[in-house]
Amino acid sequence: MFKIKQKVCLLLSTLGFGTPLKRYQLLNLFGGAEELFMNIESHSQEIIDLIGQTAYVRLKYSANEAFCDSLYLDLLSKGIIPVTYYCSNYPKLFKQMPDPPLAIYCKGNLDLLNSACFAVVGTRKASLYGKKVASIYVAELAKRYTIVSGLAYGIDTVAHQTTLNCLGKTVAVLGSGLLNVYPVENQALSQSIVDNGGLLISEYQAYDSPNQYNFPMRNRLISGLSKGILIVEAPLKSGVMSTYEYALEQGKDIYVVPGDIFDTNFKGSNQILKSLQGAMTLSPQDILNCDLSVAIPKPPIQLNMEEQIVVDELIQGKLHFDDIVNRTKLKSSTLNFILANLELKGIICKLVGNFYQYLNTEE
Repeated sequence: MFKIKQKVCLLLSTLGFGTPLKRYQLLNLFGGAEELFMNIESHSQEIIDLIGQTAYVRLKYSANEAFCDSLYLDLLSKGIIPVTYYCSNYPKLFKQMPDPPLAIYCKGNLDLLNSACFAVVGTRKASLYGKKVASIYVAELAKRYTIVSGLAYGIDTVAHQTTLNCLGKTVAVLGSGLLNVYPVENQALSQSIVDNGGLLISEYQAYDSPNQYNFPMRNRLISGLSKGILIVEAPLKSGVMSTYEYALEQGKDIYVVPGDIFDTNFKGSNQILKSLQGAMTLSPQDILNCDLSVAIPKPPIQLNMEEQIVVDELIQGKLHFDDIVNRTKLKSSTLNFILANLELKGIICKLVGNFYQYLNTEE
């Protein structure tokens, strides 16, 4: 049976209470998970201010070990294994994220949670070219990595199915509950993943339906679980672009397959290639030849005073061009020149929508 701090994580994940960050804020009110059961009433107003009166009443009623034990046993009876932040097999890479889930729900091979993973993602409306590229890359990548994707139509489906065909291991990260697999058409695929030594994971409750908010949150886990990501085919406005932005924030290696400049299915892919130096891949060997676990020392880069001012702002988080102007008080023409130089030096990259992102050059 779970220890108290693991039970608290399971309880807060089951009851919801907004984003993962809000759940961590709730834990911080008590100074630790173990204190929550004993000190709810003494922190009642602080909790109400954070999550509201109704949620406070639910928490107060549920915050006991017997209720948590019943949650745990109910999940096991459904074939679902909860893995909390304090479990020994919780993904180590998740702990490097700013907002890791307090608990994830799993079906299948838990050993894959801390295996060498590589994500393969792309549009749901994949072209024949995109599907062919995905199958070629995955057939090679699956020899070295556990392949991670999102069980969606299109590229995700090809990634999972190709891995199974090659007798590799794959992890599907769902944007719905494990007992409400989405899309419905991939229920058989999800079962095949489990039956062949793979893994399904979700941070949502067993019967939760998918919604628009779930998928960007799901995408941060796809990236978070992986050492790097391969973007096969991405329109400019797609969930793939959110996975890309999470991968940037998390410091992952990013590879992108180029596509037809007139094809809307590749506008996002080609935009990334335009802004992110060294992201292009033309064969699986481009990825396999790179040892992602070894950091290659880079020579120090000298910045002038104005460049340093811009970098100091971007280190704090991605910013829109106009925000950089307001913060640095530099002229737009001067800032354009500085940003272009910093991109060439590989210190920053330009994102969709005229946003800029600092790249950790020490990694």
